[in-house]
Amino acid sequence: MKQSSFALLSRIIIVAAGLTLATSAPPGFSATTAKTGQTPAKPAPQQPSEIEKPALLSQWQESWDTAVIMAPMITNQEATGFTIQLQVLNKPATTYANAVYQLFVRQNDRWLPVYTSTGARLLANEAGSVALEPEVIPITQLAKVLGNDANMGNLALKAVVQLRYDLQSGAKEQQLQLETTQSYGLTKLATTAQQGNTGTPTTVQTPVQQGNTGTSATVQTPVQQGNTGTPATPATTAQPPLTTGSPTMGKGQFSLGIRHSSDVIARISLKPRRSNGYLRERFIGDFRYKPNQRAKFMQGIYPGDRIVVRLYDLENRAIGYSEFELLFENTAVNLVVPSDPAQSRALRTVYGMDTNADGSIDPGTVVYDYFTKISSAPAGAESVSFLTNLDTIDTSRFQAEGLLAPPRTSIYTPSLESGAFSLANRTVNLFGSDLAPALIAQPGKVVQVINLSDSSTLTYDVSQLAGQYRDEGVSQGIQVRFPDVPADHWAKDFIAELAAKEVLKGFLDGTFRPNEQVTRAEFAAMIRKAFNKPKTRNAVAFADVPASHWAAGAIREAYEMGFFEQGNFNPDKKLDRLDILTILAKGLNYSAKGSPDSILQVYSDSGAIPGDARTLIAAATEQGLVVNYPNLKVLNPKQMATRAEVAAFLYQALASTGDVARIASPYVVGGAAGAGGKGSSNQP
Repeated sequence: MKQSSFALLSRIIIVAAGLTLATSAPPGFSATTAKTGQTPAKPAPQQPSEIEKPALLSQWQESWDTAVIMAPMITNQEATGFTIQLQVLNKPATTYANAVYQLFVRQNDRWLPVYTSTGARLLANEAGSVALEPEVIPITQLAKVLGNDANMGNLALKAVVQLRYDLQSGAKEQQLQLETTQSYGLTKLATTAQQGNTGTPTTVQTPVQQGNTGTSATVQTPVQQGNTGTPATPATTAQPPLTTGSPTMGKGQFSLGIRHSSDVIARISLKPRRSNGYLRERFIGDFRYKPNQRAKFMQGIYPGDRIVVRLYDLENRAIGYSEFELLFENTAVNLVVPSDPAQSRALRTVYGMDTNADGSIDPGTVVYDYFTKISSAPAGAESVSFLTNLDTIDTSRFQAEGLLAPPRTSIYTPSLESGAFSLANRTVNLFGSDLAPALIAQPGKVVQVINLSDSSTLTYDVSQLAGQYRDEGVSQGIQVRFPDVPADHWAKDFIAELAAKEVLKGFLDGTFRPNEQVTRAEFAAMIRKAFNKPKTRNAVAFADVPASHWAAGAIREAYEMGFFEQGNFNPDKKLDRLDILTILAKGLNYSAKGSPDSILQVYSDSGAIPGDARTLIAAATEQGLVVNYPNLKVLNPKQMATRAEVAAFLYQALASTGDVARIASPYVVGGAAGAGGKGSSNQP
């Protein structure tokens, strides 16, 4: 650990409710501190004050020199909340960096989530020191989790800060987790958090509203502590994955184990998360599990996406339902089925972080544990209740080897617990009216059931499966076939898959009009729907895009993600092929690894590529974004881009980031076409 971090102990000042926090115990508290990592150097001599020196955790990793500070907040001699602050003494130069704050409380040997910041806090990209505003968590959040009558005499809290960043040197999706644990004896609880005089925005007091944060779903970051809980089922040796190429681990993946003594069929579907909510449910596949089997799923899924599992017995009776969201790290999920599932129709869902992707929940991390129950209505009319109070459930029948005993009340993630898309204590239909045909039919009737082999854990590519079942697997009302895009059209698969992902739509007459040109506003709308990309910069006001413009929101969000430049936006300007490729390459922060002139020799008309765009076009070529029809060697950079061409470019951009599976096409420049990817109206 670096000496500069130690020196911070003698000069940290936090202002909360008008008080300077120093070293003596506050009214209502007796405090002890436990910290992860090495013990810091001895602090400077104590100064008289009302509040103790905040607990400090310092870490150094990959040129990061950081400290996490947690402290109580006192107002009128009452404890009204806690503050968490990240101080960065030194950081590397980044192209993007954000921080997500979480607070956990320990109860009955479990770390329960109390608070997750509503949105990530952006860090400056320059190298050097950064001090962010403190995050304020009102004491009422604790009372909500523990209950007003809970014993506060020995309160163990854990503050966690998750950093995600891209380095200017080229490394992407880097992660750093910091945490500190502190114990308090809280003798006086303020029944109402007194905010408003701390200088911290009040938005931090609101519960997490999944779908309204506008950030990638880092909000579900469980915490490694290593001293609680029992490991889940021992890891098994993975067989060769059923994927193409080399999947990108950790971007979004989960393993699903079914804990039952008999074979069951798990029908799995996906609800991709977007800034304003979730896309409609999309069928992934029917999988026949033998007793206590596990399979991994990856590619084309992200933290914050929701997975739906409907369980059937071999007589095609619905016996269980679960919905869970993918965590920031790899997610290990266990569905525990009782011995009489057709009569009980109840299901226990147990899941948590799986850092090393071995299929088991990491010891000592937060475990989410809840129950669902299908109603006794006639087949096809059933509903599902997400239970909070478990008095009506004999939880002893849901024990499973390697898992903790079931809780007294269900434990949900913050966004499943509260907010616009919460499920806790709610009832939903087992089969919605607009579900895909494959989600309504009995297993094996529309698509073939996939039998998991007798070998150990298998890995499945979600994006490939979704594409394979495109016609049967998208919700009713989503058009993926168009009369003016025949089966032999060169861009048919690009168009159909983007339509299935709700990125593109046809026109009111049912046509797609593949040869029409695309405006900048229309392209911004496509980008907004296509990419689940975190914000990299603040919004700007474009003078020629009034708030009433139909694409104003899409333009703002696309810009925040890194696409387009400042100045007049020119929303009605038509885009040429060069425009599309440079916007995508720049927005995805691609740069050429080889000599641009050498790379561009693949095009017979490379001389028509302007000098200021050559590096970006070379990068787009390397990443497999370029699709040239009908002549692979002719780029036609100044030719106006058609909707079909934009669909191909946009799809290939998604494939380059791992969001979708590659589509084999003879018109993709380079060898990327067969490679494994990393994993309205008149308006698009």
